[in-house]
Amino acid sequence: MDAAAVKSSRPRLGPGARVRPWLVLGRVSNLPTVWSNCLAGWLLGGGGLGWPFILVALAASLLYTGGMYLNDSCDLAFDRQFRPERPIPGGLVSGRVVLTAAMALLVFGVALLAPLGGRTLCLGAALAVLIVVYNVTHKRGAFGPLLMAGCRFLLYILAASAAAFDLRWQVIAFGLGLAAYIFAISLLARTESRGAQPVSLWLPFALVPLLVANAIHLSWSALGFSIPLIGCLILANRRARESIGRAVTLLLAAIVLLDLLAVSPRNLMLITTFAALFLVTLIFQRYIPAT
Repeated sequence: MDAAAVKSSRPRLGPGARVRPWLVLGRVSNLPTVWSNCLAGWLLGGGGLGWPFILVALAASLLYTGGMYLNDSCDLAFDRQFRPERPIPGGLVSGRVVLTAAMALLVFGVALLAPLGGRTLCLGAALAVLIVVYNVTHKRGAFGPLLMAGCRFLLYILAASAAAFDLRWQVIAFGLGLAAYIFAISLLARTESRGAQPVSLWLPFALVPLLVANAIHLSWSALGFSIPLIGCLILANRRARESIGRAVTLLLAAIVLLDLLAVSPRNLMLITTFAALFLVTLIFQRYIPAT
Protein backbone atom coordinates (compact mmCIF):
# COMPACT_ATOMS: atom_id res chain seq x y z
CA MET A 1 0.00 0.00 0.00
CA ASP A 2 1.50 3.35 -1.03
CA ALA A 3 1.62 6.53 1.05
CA ALA A 4 -1.36 8.07 -0.73
CA ALA A 5 -3.51 5.05 0.06
CA VAL A 6 -2.47 5.14 3.73
CA LYS A 7 -3.29 8.84 3.92
CA SER A 8 -6.69 8.35 2.31
CA SER A 9 -7.52 5.49 4.68
CA ARG A 10 -7.16 7.70 7.77
CA PRO A 11 -10.47 8.96 9.15
CA ARG A 12 -11.04 12.63 8.52
CA LEU A 13 -12.14 14.64 11.51
CA GLY A 14 -15.03 17.00 11.08
CA PRO A 15 -14.87 20.62 12.22
CA GLY A 16 -16.58 19.76 15.51
CA ALA A 17 -14.11 16.99 16.29
CA ARG A 18 -11.19 19.32 15.61
CA VAL A 19 -12.60 22.15 17.74
CA ARG A 20 -13.78 20.11 20.72
CA PRO A 21 -10.28 19.25 22.08
CA TRP A 22 -9.52 22.98 22.25
CA LEU A 23 -12.78 23.63 24.10
CA VAL A 24 -11.93 20.84 26.55
CA LEU A 25 -8.41 22.17 27.04
CA GLY A 26 -9.74 25.66 27.73
CA ARG A 27 -12.45 24.46 30.16
CA VAL A 28 -14.65 26.96 28.33
CA SER A 29 -17.70 25.80 30.29
CA ASN A 30 -16.30 27.89 33.16
CA LEU A 31 -16.03 31.10 31.14
CA PRO A 32 -19.42 32.42 32.37
CA THR A 33 -17.96 32.42 35.89
CA VAL A 34 -15.11 34.61 34.62
CA TRP A 35 -17.64 36.99 33.08
CA SER A 36 -19.63 37.11 36.31
CA ASN A 37 -16.44 37.88 38.26
CA CYS A 38 -15.75 40.74 35.87
CA LEU A 39 -19.32 42.00 36.12
CA ALA A 40 -19.33 41.87 39.93
CA GLY A 41 -15.95 43.58 40.23
CA TRP A 42 -16.95 46.18 37.67
CA LEU A 43 -20.25 47.00 39.40
CA LEU A 44 -18.67 47.05 42.86
CA GLY A 45 -16.09 49.45 41.44
CA GLY A 46 -18.87 51.79 40.40
CA GLY A 47 -18.68 51.17 36.67
CA GLY A 48 -21.50 51.42 34.16
CA LEU A 49 -21.95 49.04 31.26
CA GLY A 50 -20.10 50.03 28.10
CA TRP A 51 -17.19 49.13 25.86
CA PRO A 52 -14.58 49.26 28.68
CA PHE A 53 -16.41 46.45 30.49
CA ILE A 54 -16.57 44.40 27.30
CA LEU A 55 -12.83 44.88 26.91
CA VAL A 56 -12.22 43.69 30.49
CA ALA A 57 -14.41 40.63 30.00
CA LEU A 58 -12.71 39.77 26.70
CA ALA A 59 -9.22 40.19 28.17
CA ALA A 60 -10.17 38.06 31.18
CA SER A 61 -11.52 35.36 28.86
CA LEU A 62 -8.24 35.24 26.95
CA LEU A 63 -6.20 35.12 30.17
CA TYR A 64 -8.36 32.35 31.58
CA THR A 65 -8.27 30.26 28.40
CA GLY A 66 -4.54 30.80 28.02
CA GLY A 67 -4.06 29.72 31.62
CA MET A 68 -6.03 26.54 31.03
CA TYR A 69 -4.00 25.71 27.93
CA LEU A 70 -0.82 26.29 29.91
CA ASN A 71 -2.17 24.06 32.67
CA ASP A 72 -2.40 21.05 30.36
CA SER A 73 1.01 21.83 28.89
CA CYS A 74 2.61 21.86 32.34
CA ASP A 75 0.68 18.79 33.52
CA LEU A 76 1.55 16.63 30.52
CA ALA A 77 3.65 14.12 32.48
CA PHE A 78 0.94 13.81 35.13
CA ASP A 79 -1.82 13.45 32.54
CA ARG A 80 0.06 10.77 30.64
CA GLN A 81 0.04 8.66 33.78
CA PHE A 82 -3.29 9.50 35.38
CA ARG A 83 -5.43 11.21 32.69
CA PRO A 84 -4.40 9.77 29.31
CA GLU A 85 -7.78 10.77 27.87
CA ARG A 86 -6.83 14.47 27.97
CA PRO A 87 -6.37 16.01 24.49
CA ILE A 88 -2.56 16.30 24.52
CA PRO A 89 -1.61 12.78 25.80
CA GLY A 90 -4.49 11.42 23.73
CA GLY A 91 -2.82 12.75 20.59
CA LEU A 92 -5.71 15.00 19.62
CA VAL A 93 -3.60 18.18 19.69
CA SER A 94 0.09 18.98 19.69
CA GLY A 95 1.61 19.94 23.03
CA ARG A 96 3.90 22.46 21.35
CA VAL A 97 0.99 24.12 19.57
CA VAL A 98 -1.01 24.27 22.82
CA LEU A 99 1.92 25.91 24.64
CA THR A 100 2.32 28.47 21.85
CA ALA A 101 -1.41 29.23 21.92
CA ALA A 102 -1.30 29.60 25.71
CA MET A 103 1.46 32.17 25.67
CA ALA A 104 -0.13 34.08 22.78
CA LEU A 105 -3.47 34.30 24.61
CA LEU A 106 -1.81 35.49 27.81
CA VAL A 107 0.15 38.20 26.01
CA PHE A 108 -2.82 39.32 23.91
CA GLY A 109 -5.11 39.30 26.97
CA VAL A 110 -2.79 41.68 28.82
CA ALA A 111 -2.35 43.89 25.74
CA LEU A 112 -6.12 44.36 25.44
CA LEU A 113 -6.10 46.12 28.81
CA ALA A 114 -3.73 48.88 27.64
CA PRO A 115 -6.52 51.34 26.65
CA LEU A 116 -7.95 51.12 30.18
CA GLY A 117 -5.01 52.78 31.90
CA GLY A 118 -1.64 51.96 33.37
CA ARG A 119 -2.93 50.58 36.66
CA THR A 120 -5.31 48.16 34.96
CA LEU A 121 -2.57 47.11 32.56
CA CYS A 122 -0.18 46.41 35.45
CA LEU A 123 -2.85 44.39 37.26
CA GLY A 124 -3.43 42.39 34.07
CA ALA A 125 0.30 41.73 33.77
CA ALA A 126 0.42 40.67 37.43
CA LEU A 127 -2.50 38.31 36.84
CA ALA A 128 -0.77 36.77 33.81
CA VAL A 129 2.42 36.25 35.84
CA LEU A 130 0.46 34.65 38.69
CA ILE A 131 -1.26 32.34 36.18
CA VAL A 132 2.13 31.22 34.87
CA VAL A 133 3.55 30.72 38.37
CA TYR A 134 0.51 28.67 39.38
CA ASN A 135 0.70 26.38 36.38
CA VAL A 136 4.44 25.83 36.69
CA THR A 137 4.41 25.11 40.43
CA HIS A 138 1.00 23.79 41.48
CA LYS A 139 1.88 20.11 41.12
CA ARG A 140 5.18 20.56 42.98
CA GLY A 141 4.22 22.51 46.07
CA ALA A 142 1.50 23.11 48.62
CA PHE A 143 0.74 26.67 47.53
CA GLY A 144 -1.37 25.80 44.49
CA PRO A 145 -4.75 26.56 46.12
CA LEU A 146 -3.47 29.92 47.38
CA LEU A 147 -2.15 30.86 43.95
CA MET A 148 -5.43 29.88 42.29
CA ALA A 149 -7.33 31.94 44.85
CA GLY A 150 -4.99 34.85 44.14
CA CYS A 151 -5.81 34.70 40.43
CA ARG A 152 -9.53 35.19 40.99
CA PHE A 153 -8.88 37.86 43.62
CA LEU A 154 -6.77 39.82 41.12
CA LEU A 155 -9.53 39.43 38.51
CA TYR A 156 -11.97 41.18 40.86
CA ILE A 157 -9.49 43.95 41.58
CA LEU A 158 -8.65 44.31 37.89
CA ALA A 159 -12.29 44.72 36.87
CA ALA A 160 -12.95 47.21 39.66
CA SER A 161 -9.81 49.21 38.86
CA ALA A 162 -10.92 49.57 35.25
CA ALA A 163 -14.28 50.90 36.46
CA ALA A 164 -13.08 53.54 38.94
CA PHE A 165 -10.01 55.51 39.87
CA ASP A 166 -10.18 54.59 43.58
CA LEU A 167 -10.60 50.98 44.71
CA ARG A 168 -13.34 50.73 47.31
CA TRP A 169 -12.71 48.70 50.44
CA GLN A 170 -15.82 46.65 49.68
CA VAL A 171 -14.16 45.39 46.50
CA ILE A 172 -11.16 44.18 48.52
CA ALA A 173 -13.46 42.48 51.05
CA PHE A 174 -15.56 40.73 48.42
CA GLY A 175 -12.42 39.81 46.49
CA LEU A 176 -11.00 38.13 49.59
CA GLY A 177 -14.30 36.31 50.07
CA LEU A 178 -14.09 35.04 46.50
CA ALA A 179 -10.47 34.01 47.09
CA ALA A 180 -11.49 31.99 50.15
CA TYR A 181 -14.17 30.24 48.08
CA ILE A 182 -11.73 29.40 45.27
CA PHE A 183 -9.26 28.15 47.90
CA ALA A 184 -12.00 25.83 49.17
CA ILE A 185 -12.67 24.44 45.68
CA SER A 186 -8.95 23.89 45.12
CA LEU A 187 -8.61 22.01 48.42
CA LEU A 188 -11.46 19.70 47.44
CA ALA A 189 -10.19 19.22 43.88
CA ARG A 190 -6.75 18.23 45.18
CA THR A 191 -8.19 15.26 47.02
CA GLU A 192 -9.52 13.96 43.69
CA SER A 193 -6.20 14.27 41.86
CA ARG A 194 -4.39 12.55 44.71
CA GLY A 195 -6.98 9.80 45.14
CA ALA A 196 -7.61 10.80 48.75
CA GLN A 197 -10.86 10.77 50.67
CA PRO A 198 -12.62 14.14 50.79
CA VAL A 199 -12.57 15.96 54.11
CA SER A 200 -14.82 18.82 55.13
CA LEU A 201 -11.89 21.22 55.62
CA TRP A 202 -12.94 23.02 52.44
CA LEU A 203 -16.42 23.89 53.67
CA PRO A 204 -15.54 26.62 56.24
CA PHE A 205 -13.56 28.49 53.56
CA ALA A 206 -16.51 28.23 51.17
CA LEU A 207 -18.72 29.92 53.77
CA VAL A 208 -16.48 33.00 54.05
CA PRO A 209 -18.09 34.96 51.16
CA LEU A 210 -21.52 34.37 52.70
CA LEU A 211 -20.38 35.90 55.96
CA VAL A 212 -18.61 38.79 54.22
CA ALA A 213 -21.55 39.69 51.98
CA ASN A 214 -24.15 39.59 54.73
CA ALA A 215 -21.92 41.54 57.11
CA ILE A 216 -21.44 44.30 54.53
CA HIS A 217 -24.91 44.48 53.02
CA LEU A 218 -26.98 43.83 56.18
CA SER A 219 -30.11 43.49 54.04
CA TRP A 220 -32.93 41.05 53.39
CA SER A 221 -31.91 40.92 49.73
CA ALA A 222 -28.46 39.62 50.67
CA LEU A 223 -30.06 36.96 52.85
CA GLY A 224 -32.30 36.00 49.94
CA PHE A 225 -29.37 35.77 47.51
CA SER A 226 -27.54 33.61 50.06
CA ILE A 227 -30.10 30.82 49.79
CA PRO A 228 -29.14 29.50 46.31
CA LEU A 229 -25.45 29.51 47.24
CA ILE A 230 -26.11 27.69 50.51
CA GLY A 231 -28.17 25.13 48.59
CA CYS A 232 -25.26 24.52 46.20
CA LEU A 233 -22.84 24.10 49.11
CA ILE A 234 -25.10 21.55 50.78
CA LEU A 235 -25.56 19.63 47.54
CA ALA A 236 -21.84 19.75 46.74
CA ASN A 237 -21.00 18.43 50.21
CA ARG A 238 -23.28 15.47 49.58
CA ARG A 239 -21.93 14.87 46.09
CA ALA A 240 -18.35 14.90 47.35
CA ARG A 241 -18.96 11.62 49.18
CA GLU A 242 -19.69 9.89 45.88
CA SER A 243 -17.90 11.97 43.24
CA ILE A 244 -15.50 14.79 44.01
CA GLY A 245 -15.51 15.78 40.33
CA ARG A 246 -19.27 16.38 40.33
CA ALA A 247 -19.00 18.36 43.55
CA VAL A 248 -16.22 20.57 42.17
CA THR A 249 -18.17 21.11 38.95
CA LEU A 250 -21.19 22.39 40.88
CA LEU A 251 -19.04 24.60 43.10
CA LEU A 252 -17.44 26.15 40.02
CA ALA A 253 -20.86 26.99 38.58
CA ALA A 254 -21.89 28.49 41.93
CA ILE A 255 -19.19 31.15 41.57
CA VAL A 256 -21.83 33.07 39.64
CA LEU A 257 -24.17 32.88 42.64
CA LEU A 258 -21.37 34.20 44.84
CA ASP A 259 -20.99 37.18 42.50
CA LEU A 260 -24.75 37.76 42.60
CA LEU A 261 -24.56 37.79 46.40
CA ALA A 262 -21.62 40.19 46.38
CA VAL A 263 -23.52 42.69 44.24
CA SER A 264 -26.97 41.94 45.76
CA PRO A 265 -28.66 44.00 43.03
CA ARG A 266 -32.20 45.30 43.17
CA ASN A 267 -32.22 45.74 39.41
CA LEU A 268 -34.21 42.93 37.79
CA MET A 269 -32.05 43.01 34.67
CA LEU A 270 -28.88 42.41 36.70
CA ILE A 271 -30.52 39.61 38.69
CA THR A 272 -31.61 38.01 35.43
CA THR A 273 -28.12 38.39 33.98
CA PHE A 274 -26.46 36.56 36.87
CA ALA A 275 -29.16 33.88 36.83
CA ALA A 276 -28.64 33.41 33.08
CA LEU A 277 -24.87 33.08 33.53
CA PHE A 278 -25.42 30.41 36.18
CA LEU A 279 -27.78 28.43 33.95
CA VAL A 280 -25.46 28.80 30.94
CA THR A 281 -22.58 27.47 33.03
CA LEU A 282 -24.60 24.42 34.06
CA ILE A 283 -25.60 23.79 30.44
CA PHE A 284 -22.05 24.19 29.14
CA GLN A 285 -20.76 21.80 31.80
CA ARG A 286 -22.98 19.06 30.38
CA TYR A 287 -20.99 19.12 27.15
CA ILE A 288 -17.51 20.39 28.12
CA PRO A 289 -15.91 19.10 31.35
CA ALA A 290 -15.34 21.85 33.88
CA THR A 291 -12.18 20.25 35.32
